[in-house]
Order: sequence, then C-alpha cells, then structure tokens
Amino acid sequence: MNAIQWLTALMPVLSVAILLVGLRMPAGRAMPLALAITVVLALLVWQVEPVYVSSSIVEGLIIASSVVYIVLGAIALLGVLRVGGGLDAIRGEFQALTADSRVQVLLVGWLFVCFMEGAAGFGTPAPVAAPLLMALGLRALPAVALTLIADVSAVTFGAVGTPILVGIAQGIGLDPSIAEEYERLQGIALTAAGIDIVVGIMVPVAMMYLLTMKLAGHRSPQAFREAVPMAVAAALSYSIPAYLSTRFLGVEFGGILGGAIGMVIFILLIRRGLLMPTRKWTVADGYGPEPAGGVAAGTGAAGGAAVTASGSPVEAAATRSSSSGGTSMGASGGSGGAAGPGNTASGESHDGHRHKHPEHHGVLDGTSIGGSDETLPGVLPTDGADDDDPGAIHDHPGDSTRWPWWKVWGPYLLLTILLLATRLIDPLKELLNSWSVGITDIFGTGISSSFEPLYSPGFIFLIVVVVTVFLHKVPRSEFGPTSRSVGTSVLGTALVLAAAVPLVRVFLNSDVNDAGLSSMPLELANAASASLGSSWPLAAPFVGALGSFVSGSATFSHLMFADLQANVASSVGLETDVVLAQQVGGANAGNMVCVSNVVAVAGVAGLLGQEGTIIRQTVLVMTAYTVAFGIAGMLLA
Repeated sequence: MNAIQWLTALMPVLSVAILLVGLRMPAGRAMPLALAITVVLALLVWQVEPVYVSSSIVEGLIIASSVVYIVLGAIALLGVLRVGGGLDAIRGEFQALTADSRVQVLLVGWLFVCFMEGAAGFGTPAPVAAPLLMALGLRALPAVALTLIADVSAVTFGAVGTPILVGIAQGIGLDPSIAEEYERLQGIALTAAGIDIVVGIMVPVAMMYLLTMKLAGHRSPQAFREAVPMAVAAALSYSIPAYLSTRFLGVEFGGILGGAIGMVIFILLIRRGLLMPTRKWTVADGYGPEPAGGVAAGTGAAGGAAVTASGSPVEAAATRSSSSGGTSMGASGGSGGAAGPGNTASGESHDGHRHKHPEHHGVLDGTSIGGSDETLPGVLPTDGADDDDPGAIHDHPGDSTRWPWWKVWGPYLLLTILLLATRLIDPLKELLNSWSVGITDIFGTGISSSFEPLYSPGFIFLIVVVVTVFLHKVPRSEFGPTSRSVGTSVLGTALVLAAAVPLVRVFLNSDVNDAGLSSMPLELANAASASLGSSWPLAAPFVGALGSFVSGSATFSHLMFADLQANVASSVGLETDVVLAQQVGGANAGNMVCVSNVVAVAGVAGLLGQEGTIIRQTVLVMTAYTVAFGIAGMLLA
C-alpha cells in the first residue's frame, strides 16, 4: 500500500484518535465528518464502486437501528425506575450490604457486568450497570468509563458462547455440532479464559485505581492500596468459576455462571469482612467521619454518602435506610424490605412514590442536547459540578416506605430470566428469531442486513418496562415527561450511530474494488503479519482489538480475522489455537473503546458529546490488557 492507501485504511482509527480523543470533538460532529472523508477516500483511493459504498451505508443504518432499539429499552427502563422510586430502593439495598463505593463498584460494575455479558451480550452490560452505579452516587463519567472497562473478560463467551461458537467457528470453518470440532472450540475458549485468569486481574485493579485516583472527588492513594486485595479477589471470583464452567459444562455457560457464582462469592466475602477495607470510603466524601461504633466498610453497614446538588455528602442513615430498615442483598434477602421512595423534597408523598424534583422531569437528572431544556435520563454531574449543575442527583430525606426484596429486584430479575430463557430455550429462541426486519441483496450487491426485533435485548427491556410500570405503580402524570426525556436522549444517540456504523460498514465492505486490494482491515492485518513473522503473537491481540473496535462486536472481529490469524500462525510455525485465543482476548479489549458501545452507554447516561473524554479513560486499560495478552501468547505459542 502507498501512503494515501495507508491513510484511507487507518481512517476509522484516526477519526477516533484525532477527532474524538485529540480534538475532543463531540461524536455528533466527528462521526459525520469521518464518514464523509471515508466515503471520498473509498471512492477515489480504494476505488470501491459507488453502489457498494451506498449499500454499505444502508447496511450500517440498519445495524445502527438495532443498536438504537437496545438503547431505547435501556433508557426507558432507567426512566421508569427513576420516577417509580426503584433506583432509590436499589440504592438502599446495596448500601445495606456495603456503604463503601469501592466494594459497590466491584460488585455492580465488575461482577454484575460479567454476568450480563454472559447472559445478553450485544453491548447490553454497560447501559444496564452504569445507571445502577449512578444511583449509588457515582457521577456519570466514572459510571460509564468503569462499566465499559469491566466488559472485557466475559466477552470471551458473550451471549451464551456466541463469539466462540459463531465467530471463531465460522471464521475458521468449524461446526460446533460435531463433537471433535466443538472440543477444539472449547479448547480455544479455555486457553483465552486461562490467560485471563492472570491478565484479567489487572481490570478490577485498574478500575479501583481510576475510581480512587482519577475519577473521584476525594482522591486517595491509601483508598487504592486498601482496595487491591478485594479487587484481586473479585477478579478471581469471576475468572476461576468461568474457566471451570467452560471446562465441565461448555462454552455456553462460562460467562453466565462465572458472573453469577462470582457475585455469590463476593457477597459472602463482604458479609464475612474478608479482604474488605477496614474503613468506609465513598466517592462523595472520601473516608469522611468514622461511622458510629467503627463499622467496617464491607460488613453491611447501612449508610454511605449520596451526592446532592451541591456535591455535599448526605449520610444514608438519614436519607435512605437505617440498620433496621431495608434488607441486604443475599440469602436472607427475603426477610425484609429495602428503603423505598416516600417523601418529596417538600415532604409530600403520593401512594409511597417519590415525586420528581420540582425543576426536573423525573428521570435521572441530566443535561440537554442542542440547547433543549429537556433533561436526559441517567446523568449525574461530571467532576466540577456545583450548585447550579443540572446534572446533580438530588436526595430527598425522610424516605420511610419499605419495599420487599421482590419488588426492589423484580425488574432486574425479570430482565435476567427473560434474557436467559430466550437464549437457552431453543424453541423459544427459534420463535423469536422467526421474524426479522431488514433488506436482502441491497441494490443488487449481495450485501444484506437484518435484525430480529423480538430476539433483541431491546424487546426484553421494553417488556420489563411495562411490567415495572405496574409493579412500581408509576403515576400517570410521569408518563409524558419521562417519554419526552427518553425520546430526546434516544434521538441524540441515533444521530451519532447513523454516521458511525455506516463508516464501519464502508470500511469492512471495501474488498470489492478496482484497485486490486483486499478490504481495508485485512490490508492492515496483512501488512502487520508480513513485518512481524514469529513475533506475531505480540500483534495478534491488537488485530482482534481492531476488529471489535471498528465493528462493535467480538463476534464480527472473529469472523473478519480468525482465518487470517490461523493462517499466519501456521505459516510461521506457531500454535494456531493459542493465536486464536489471542484473537479472542484482543477482541474482548476492543469493546472498551468501540465507538458504538461508547455512544450507546453515553446516550443512556446523558453524556452524548463527551465520547472522547470517555475513551481517554478506557484506552490505557485496553492497551495494557492487549499488551499483556500478547506477552502471554509469546510465552505459550
């Protein structure tokens, strides 16, 4: 390739690195500009026929609509939980278990994310978990960055093994229904999961570093040092059960059981105070005053700090629950109720529901897009918020209504059950996949794109939204404001994805051209393989990361690069399945910086326009994880 061809092939990477991260341009402006540049270069330099460029753009719009569908469901659920008081009740539950922000982040932001990835995939974990962290007092930027970073190890398995059983299998021509070929796929997954037992420890540790040293208002090296043992414990609580589940039950169960068993193990550690910090630390107040009686951070003390509009701590003992009010999450959770919504800011109540704050619309308080006065769901302030910041969460003291555990956790239990049922029960799965929406053979190019609306997590979200409206008795007066706020946020997300995803499809479909070149990503990978030779294991994870970065999916990354990885490994005498495991690890890491994933969770959290800021928080962890996977591959291949 000549210089201009290199520039063209690198455009999706450069557009993010320069426009989003370097120039801090909002994705709403950066991605349309990058799409226009990519289209011009694809036509003039790569000599892709205009009809293929047009078909790729249409394909991208269809794929983007499937992502927006999921975002719609996630934002709608968040809005309903907010106005119905569910987020307050969930916060009370977690604070009854532990008031320490570090422990909460590991439980929700790490282990729950691993479980959701294994159950649902499709970019679902971060949009689900980030609002929960925000409800626990984290601001929007830390919540989004930490959940994106956390969604890495479990991507090996994705939704019930899809990246391995579809991506790797089809990428190298294996049939999972044949026992011998399934065993090979299982071996590749076990190699990736085995490497992750060691490499993956850095992810929760890095999360603790970012939380305590970079993203919190009260930064403390001591708070980080105290968190390291429990971060290692949290990492192993997932990775070892995930490995054993894959070994003895199959690839389909690694992520699901790894996350579920990991949560149980970690909750037991919290209850017994093992490896937990001895002092409570919160993002709002740091160590703050010692709780009465010197209660340890991880022993289930009801309390902790929540952030008010002015950023000052409000002790949860006065705002959410007391040692006798609210249940803690665990085996004994059925014996009590969590502190639920009650009084409004003015002290008035309505059938046990918390009213919206007078100046907000009842969804998690947010900022606006394009100068609109509509608030966005899911926003808490970024660092530097003050009394006038519309993104601050407002606590309302005096909540006294107690909810039973099934009412508090009902929406998320239903979400989990429905996701598992639709992916594990084959007749139901076939039924939901029987109806698809899309276009076949777009403009006669052979390019097709479709998605299954009933199988999508977006449909599951919407079912849970309807159930939650009745379960939490959401007042009808909230329907209009919440719907408008959700619509505003979804529209902003859709506009960004309508440019970002077509850019990627033009990039991927560039193999049909008159310049005698392969597709842009394959040309980049081929150039790397030709120059590295036996050192290929150092680059193999970065190729996988490139695939998921540009495509938004580890499965697509495997479909794109698995055959290349296998051929390179064979040609230079490396262990093929080890290199394929590196492809898996790299593709996992690419999810941290994938533009479509970042835009989706930013839309849920109300951070549209700050995508570059988010990526700056995740890219270093992504790079470190990928490098570590490369070093492991050099030792094993």
